[in-house]
Amino acid sequence: MVNRAAGVVLAVVFLIKRFEKVIYRNN
Repeated sequence: MVNRAAGVVLAVVFLIKRFEKVIYRNN
């Protein structure tokens, strides 16, 4: 379960970073 939770957290962080980069580029 710990590995699965860590994977979910990393996926969320990756999506947030990518989303922020897209917003930064648009602005």
